[in-house]
Amino acid sequence: MTHLGAALLLCVGLCLASCGRKPEQQVAGYLYEPFVHPGMFQGQEDLEFVKARIQAGDEPWLSAFERLKAETDTSHVPQACSYVSVGAYGADSRGGKEFSADSKYAYACAWLWCVTGERVYAEQAIRTLNAWSGKLWGLDGNNAKLNVGLFGQYYLNAAELLRCTDAGWRQEDVEQFERMLRTVYYPTIRDFFTEANGNWDASMICTMMCMGVFLEDHDMFNRAVERFYRGNGNGGITRYIYPGGQCQETTRDWDHVQLGLGELSRAAQVAWTQGLDFYSVADDRMAQGFEYAARFLSGVKVSAWGDISSREKDAVRDIYHSLYNHYVRVKGMELPYTRQMRDRWMDSTSLSMLSAARLSDGQPLSPSLRKLQAACLVKPSQIGALPVGGEVRERAIVLRPGDDIQRAVDLAAGRWVMLGEGVHVLREPLRLPSGARLAGEGRLSVLMLAPDCTGPTVINRDSNMSDVIIRSLLIEGATKPGTGFDPNYERSGRLYGNAPSREGIVFLSDSPGCMKDIRLENLTIQNFTKNGAVISGASDVLVSRCDFDNNGSAVVPGPHFHHNLRLAHVQGAEVSDSRFDSSLWGHGVEVSCSSCVSVVRNELARNALCGIYCADTQKVLIEANWIEGNDASGIKLDRLMDGCFDVQVSCNKIQYNDGYAVEWSGDDEPVVATDNVIVHNLYE
Repeated sequence: MTHLGAALLLCVGLCLASCGRKPEQQVAGYLYEPFVHPGMFQGQEDLEFVKARIQAGDEPWLSAFERLKAETDTSHVPQACSYVSVGAYGADSRGGKEFSADSKYAYACAWLWCVTGERVYAEQAIRTLNAWSGKLWGLDGNNAKLNVGLFGQYYLNAAELLRCTDAGWRQEDVEQFERMLRTVYYPTIRDFFTEANGNWDASMICTMMCMGVFLEDHDMFNRAVERFYRGNGNGGITRYIYPGGQCQETTRDWDHVQLGLGELSRAAQVAWTQGLDFYSVADDRMAQGFEYAARFLSGVKVSAWGDISSREKDAVRDIYHSLYNHYVRVKGMELPYTRQMRDRWMDSTSLSMLSAARLSDGQPLSPSLRKLQAACLVKPSQIGALPVGGEVRERAIVLRPGDDIQRAVDLAAGRWVMLGEGVHVLREPLRLPSGARLAGEGRLSVLMLAPDCTGPTVINRDSNMSDVIIRSLLIEGATKPGTGFDPNYERSGRLYGNAPSREGIVFLSDSPGCMKDIRLENLTIQNFTKNGAVISGASDVLVSRCDFDNNGSAVVPGPHFHHNLRLAHVQGAEVSDSRFDSSLWGHGVEVSCSSCVSVVRNELARNALCGIYCADTQKVLIEANWIEGNDASGIKLDRLMDGCFDVQVSCNKIQYNDGYAVEWSGDDEPVVATDNVIVHNLYE
């Protein structure tokens, strides 16, 4: 097995120059140098900086410090327990509130000890850590992993500050705390939680990095770093924040979006203290996510894949200080909406702002801050959403929901059949004859099977069908339209339960090239348990400006069999300017036993297998695509019988895939690669 290792034009995600990494370590992105102590949210120089600002009476540090002292009760008694169990959304909590409250209390006391030198704070922090490390045996319930992720980091930051000073924390108590980390915390979060929304993994990444620092365990620390770069499911930077800034939970609610962003930001704080640069990763993806969220929370319209949520849009979290300070002071980047969200908290924040302070915050601002580049190949406003033009409407048979679509298609005789705004429900597959023209009002026109129906949604009437156009529709695979409150639960139920076996467009013929001239344009095809679309045995196929999302699950005949888009025995196909993302068990695009296929200017991200998979296919052009965050290789060229040959791979961005950038079978290299940007794939 070989891979493409050339064209490594960009290497982000590391602060390399100042860390003295060896070249092989730079590519890996892991930490191999001795840990810095204190080395979590802040280093020693950072603490000295904020201490000096407070002593000088400088704002906003002084006011935040005074608020923190007023909030921190030095008579507090920790409420440790042996077992912590918390249900979803905090239900049926046993020890959960105490575990969370004492974590932040311990950190506040340890931080105040470092800044004031008042021993009462050190004693209270030690008292709290000893109480929990001497008592806690385990966590259970729905939120066990989340509790360790969200609150373990505060216990660890407190412990780090105490151990690095003359706080009086006895060695036997330090060892007791280490035992809790290794026997309770780490077993709970070791394997993360692929199936949950991405804020879970983000919190566990941060806490695991802190554990690695405290325990001097590079393997543990780098396990978290790996998760940040290439996490599966909804975890990891490219899984949680999409190109352009939309987050995985944008269709859920804004409290959870900010929770996930805040946890990633804190992980970046820890990484930066240890000499790694998470902020620059994936084209400043973290800044894209913060600015996108802050833009929406400021009341400015943003575009989104799916139905953007308005839930909890007034609940602005206190998460913006650290990230804003870094991008402005260190990177000289302007984030105007993030600044607005940060400023909302300036009169009420305390520990959040103080623990985000860095030595760099004392540097003067650049006279000309550069703008954040919106790194995004395809945008929601350009793909899948556009209604048909007036020339189509003027010549169309216009249908309302409930009208007989099949009858209209049969009688159209080459005229356009246009589905008006609303949900159009089928009880059996729509059969398209040659010359069919089917259109709608973009995502406002939904075509779907009835909830109790299974099978394909649109099929060909004859094996020699030709000259067919489907344009500007949303073809829905779920049993109800819309993303619902929680995309993990309600898009089609495939992550948490059984879903019906449904497929989108299925065009099958008896021999290669038998069908001709098929055009899929400006379609959204989503949430099918089987293929979003499969075209087998056709020539002259065009798929353009389409959004294929969340298609391909583990229904019979099993996983790795269904994909967003599948082309087989096709002669002459162009797949362009489209999006093929988040197939739960398949590839973004699969091409097999075909020839003369071009895949250009597409986004192929977050698929369970590869972004693009080709088997036994010749004369292939893969150009100018954005291929990131897939669970296998970015591109795979496979030999089932004859193999792939005459393949051109050029000008693609292939990054953060959990495999090779380009992988192929056999000894011969079937690909000519030029001008690709290849960054932080598992194997370069």
